[in-house]
Parts: sequence; structure tokens; C-alpha cells
Amino acid sequence: MKAQGLLSVMLLGLIGCPSKKPPEASGSPSENPGVTEKLTVDLEALCPTADVAGYQVRRGEASGVNAGEAIAAAREQALQSLGRHVCTGVSELRCAAILRHVKPWREGWFDPAGGWACASVSIDRRELDSLEQDAAVFESNLRNLAAAVAERTGRTPVQVKAPTWASGCSSGGVGQAISAGLFNQLASFPDVRLMPSEDRADRAMRVSMELAPGRGGVALTAAIARPTESTVAPLPGFNFPLDLFEIDADERGQCRGDRELGLSNGERLGEGGLRVMVEVPGVDGEACEGQDVEPVVRVNRPADLQVYSVAKDGRSLLVWPPPGFDSRVEGTLSLGTMTAIAQPQTGDERLVVVALPSGGRWEKTDGWHGFCEVAGGLQPEYYPKSAAVGTATFTVNRSGTGDCPAVPNIEALRDKVVLPPACPL
Repeated sequence: MKAQGLLSVMLLGLIGCPSKKPPEASGSPSENPGVTEKLTVDLEALCPTADVAGYQVRRGEASGVNAGEAIAAAREQALQSLGRHVCTGVSELRCAAILRHVKPWREGWFDPAGGWACASVSIDRRELDSLEQDAAVFESNLRNLAAAVAERTGRTPVQVKAPTWASGCSSGGVGQAISAGLFNQLASFPDVRLMPSEDRADRAMRVSMELAPGRGGVALTAAIARPTESTVAPLPGFNFPLDLFEIDADERGQCRGDRELGLSNGERLGEGGLRVMVEVPGVDGEACEGQDVEPVVRVNRPADLQVYSVAKDGRSLLVWPPPGFDSRVEGTLSLGTMTAIAQPQTGDERLVVVALPSGGRWEKTDGWHGFCEVAGGLQPEYYPKSAAVGTATFTVNRSGTGDCPAVPNIEALRDKVVLPPACPL
């Protein structure tokens, strides 16, 4: 959503807010319905143009024949003006959080004779100062996290992955804003070699983060690891207020969670320290429907793979290996180009890669190959006891929505996904 859209959304809430009744205007309209005498009003009291003690205030003006519509247009202009002032240098999400504290100043004013309206909006300076202090503490904590990353990586390339919720689900725009903030902090360290998250970097150290909201705020935990290592090193985490990004205390995301998939922090280690990681270059939390994506899998020792696409409701499709393909992998493997398709029901796409130590037995899924649907969905009992599991989670935004272009043949592609054959083939 663009900043203009965020401001308009905030306006809808402002229009319906209760406000103080303005002082009565002196004078009265003529009894002749075709003539309106000039009314004497204190416009600065009804629609102040300057800050009032304890409040930052902005006024908007508009013309029209309908009082309600004209005042609403004036209030929107005022909100846009205040938004430009208080949102300078902050992300769209932070701006939206700040604007939730904006309130209308009285009811505005409409002059029926001239078809002119004014309205003002305000924000309490104490609330704004508190939000700014919270943001400053958050930036300081990000700086400390960046310093710890710089100390551990030296000249080794590093990538920052968008955080997930504690459930393992994509954190969407919140996660993108946080990862961008950490990326910018790391860029200020001269020895840090940053690699964009969409680049393939087999030897880069990766910073992963997790967000766990609760009534007391959001706990951010972080860790760093090389793709070939079976262990991760913790990094200093911190807490921040829920309203810094307008996060709900019970936010868990929109995907099939770790608990249902028998995972911890989005993965499971296999026998002998086997670890599997999957990423989708060019996709950092979000993709557009119809976009070609090329998932990449990395294992730290030889293994056989099966890859599933799992929807929020548990519906699971085996997407790899294709018929006749050798599922054995050493090091890094591209799964080939796939077309991103939005889930039939709302929720995130979750790629689940099961890695079986080379020479092991698949047990329940022995001989399976894609493309097919798993009856009852993917369950932890489908994993062989010695297997490792890795995941990648992202949102596929529907064709023609937001910044995603319309795809002409998207319905045919959706139909192909909705009606797959049953496993095993």
C-alpha cells in the first residue's frame, strides 16, 4: 500500500470520530431561502492553522455544495499535511502507526454561501514524543544487533532475511521494514560485505530473525549461520512496543505453522546433523501471482529430497521431484522455474523440503513424485525419523492487486493448481 493509500485509510477513521462541538457562530441566516447572510465565526478556533498548546495541528480547506463532503475533503487535506510533517523519514508502516494517534479538531466549518469548508486535525505532542522515543530505542537496538553481526562476519558476505512470526509464517511488510532497517545499519560498517537477500550466495552468512508478539510487546530474536553449518549462533535480541508497527498481540501470520508441521524455528535437524535450507531468490516475504520463481535448496551433506507446497488450511502438494528425476542432492540444487500462484484461500505459501540422508528409506512416501496432492495434508509422521526439514514462507499477492500486474492467462494456471491428481502417482 502506498503512503497516499495509508493516509486515506486513516481518514475514514477520523471522519467517524466524536469531536467537541464548535462554538456557536454569531449572526443568523436570512429567512429568505435564496439568500445567506455572512456569518461571523472564529475560524482559528474552529479550524486552527497553527499548533495549539500541547498539540501539533494542520488545517485543510475545500470547496463544495455538500457540507459533509466538503468538510471531509478539507479534513483529508489536513491529514495529508500533518502526515507529511510527522512521517518525514519513516517507513509507511511507521507512518500508519503514527497516524492512528491523529484526531479531528472539532467538527470543522462549512460556509453554505461560498461553498467553502475548513477542518483541522491534531496529534498530542506527548503521544508523538513517546512514539519517537520508542522509535529511537528500536533504532539503537538494531544498531547493537548490526554491530554483533559485523563482529561475527568480518569480511565474509552476509545476507539479511526478512523475519518470520514465531509460527514460522511470513511477517509481510513488518518484516520487510525491519530487515531493511537492519540492512541499512549494517551498511554503515565499512568491513561488512552485504549481499541483497534476492541474490544467490552459497557462502554468505545469513541473519535470520523471528518476531513473537505478546501482551507486553514484541520479542525479536536473531541468529546467524552459514548454509553448510548444522548449528546457528544466537545474536542479541530485544523487545519493542506493539504500536511501533501496529502489531496485534495475538499475531501469528497466515500460514501452516511450525506446530502443525512438527518444526521448531521453521526447521528440523536430521540424523548426524543433516540440515536443509530452502530460499526463493528474488522473493523476500512477498511475490506476485504469475511471477516465475526458482527455489534453491542447500544441504550440508548428501541427501534425497521431497518438496511440498503447503497452504494455511493444510492442503499440501508434492511439487518435487518430477517424474524420472533423481532426488539426490549434494550441496546446492535449483528446483527449476515455477510459477507463483495465489492460494485458493487466503494465506501464505510455505515450501517444505524434506531431506533424507543419502541411502535412507522414505517409508510412507517412498516412490512419490510430483505433481500431486497429499490426502489429508502433510503431517509430521510423513517425515522419516532420520530426515531433516527446512522451510521458506512467502505471500503470493493475487494478479492485478496492489503493485502486481494483471496476468492474462491466470485463471488457466489457477485451475491447474486447484485440481491436481492424488498422491502417489
